[in-house]
Amino acid sequence: MGGCYFAYKIAQKGAFLKTIRLLILNNMAIADGGTTRAEYPRVTFSDVDTIDRQNVRAHLKKYCELDTMGMVWIVEKLKEIAL
Repeated sequence: MGGCYFAYKIAQKGAFLKTIRLLILNNMAIADGGTTRAEYPRVTFSDVDTIDRQNVRAHLKKYCELDTMGMVWIVEKLKEIAL
């Protein structure tokens, strides 16, 4: 994983969702922005075999879906707080 910023204290507010996120990311082949930044150009602009390209793109798609959903949850929570 990317680093220690993934470690959360259980007493921290919202710890349950953060724990779920950790469990999901721990089981993903691509689970951080650094890996996405390296893998996307590698499979897009380099000479890699088709199977590798398809696998990496599927993993990138899953990571981006979850990352976007996380942003949606943040915006929803900010809207709740603002009301």
